[in-house]
Amino acid sequence: MGYIGENGYFRFQDSFCEEFSGGSIGSEGMTSLGRTLSGIFGRISVSCSSYGRLHSLYALCSGIAECGSEVYMCENSDVLSFRFGIPLLSADCGVFICNSPSLKIMFFDRHGVPLADSVLKKIFLSSPAKPVRKAGKINCCTSFRDIYINNIADSLTGSGLSLQAGISCGDRSLRLLWLEFFSGEDDSLMLQIPDSCDRVNACSLKYGFIPYEKLVWTYIKMNRDRLEKVYLPDSFHFALKSPKIRRYSVSEGVPEGVVPERFLNDPLYMAVHLFSDRLNFERTVESIPTPVSVSREVAIDHFAENENRVINRRDSRVIIDRSGKNRVSVTVQAYSSETASELCDIWSDRIKYCSRE
Repeated sequence: MGYIGENGYFRFQDSFCEEFSGGSIGSEGMTSLGRTLSGIFGRISVSCSSYGRLHSLYALCSGIAECGSEVYMCENSDVLSFRFGIPLLSADCGVFICNSPSLKIMFFDRHGVPLADSVLKKIFLSSPAKPVRKAGKINCCTSFRDIYINNIADSLTGSGLSLQAGISCGDRSLRLLWLEFFSGEDDSLMLQIPDSCDRVNACSLKYGFIPYEKLVWTYIKMNRDRLEKVYLPDSFHFALKSPKIRRYSVSEGVPEGVVPERFLNDPLYMAVHLFSDRLNFERTVESIPTPVSVSREVAIDHFAENENRVINRRDSRVIIDRSGKNRVSVTVQAYSSETASELCDIWSDRIKYCSRE
C-alpha cells in the first residue's frame, strides 16, 4: 500500500502505524488511539508481543472501553497466533503492538487480514470518540498459540513436525513458534522471518536465495489442482501469472465475500506445507524463475496524490508511490536484477529532476 500520512503521533503505512520519528508516544497518545478505534469498531481484539509494551496495551484498552466498545486483551502473544484468534473471538478489528525499538502497531480486519488502505485512512482522519456513561467491557483472554499450532499440525497429512530447516528470526517468541515445526539445525536450508512475520524468505545451499514471492508462486504451482482461485494483491510481482490468479487493489482491501487462501496471510502455514513435501518443493522451485524487485526512496519537494502511478512494460513494471511527507518510493519489478536496477535508477533520476522544476 501507499503512504497515508503523518500526524502528531503516528505515520500510517503498509497496513500498520509506526511512531513518528522524533516523537514519543505515551499513555495519552495510546488512549487517544483507543478512543478513535472505538468510534469505528464495536468489538476489538488487542495484544502485544512483549511485556515491555504492557503500558501501551493497557492505555489502548482503556481508551477503547471508556468509549463503549468491547475489547479482548491478551497480554503476551505472537502475531500469527493473534491473527488466528481474531475470527474465533468474532472481533471486528485486531490490533497488535509489536516488539520493536519504536512503537509499531499492526491492524487486521475480522478475518485476520491486514486492514485495507481505505480503513486505515479512516482511522487516521477520524477524531477520538467521547467517553460514554456505560463503558465497554475489557475481557482478558489467553493466547491462541496452542490451538494455532494444533490447527496447522492437523492440516498436514503426515506428522509435519521437526522439518529440516534452520530458523532466523529476531523475535524470540516467533522463533520458538516456528521451532514447533522446524528443527532449527539444518545449514542447507535457512528460513528468514521478520519480526512482523508478514512473510518468509528462504536461503538454500542448492538454490540460493528464494524470496517470499517465489515461495508463494511455488505453493500455487504445487497446489494447482486444489486451488480454484487465488487472490493476490496488485503489488505482487507481475511475473506471477496463472488463469487462477485474480488481482485486487490493496487500497480497497480483499474483495467483499472473498477471504484469500490461508497461505497468503500465514507464512508459517505456507512454509510447513511447502517443506513437508521436500521432494515436490525442490522439483517445483527449479521450474520457476526468480522474480526480482528493486526499490529506492527519493526525496522530493512536492508530490501530488494523483501522481501515484504504475507503468507496465513488456518485461518490467514500475510502481511510483508516496512513502512520506517529502518522499516517494520507486519500485521496479523485472525478470533480472540488472534490468530492475537500471530502470530504478532511471526513474529515480526522472522524479528528482521533475520535482525541482
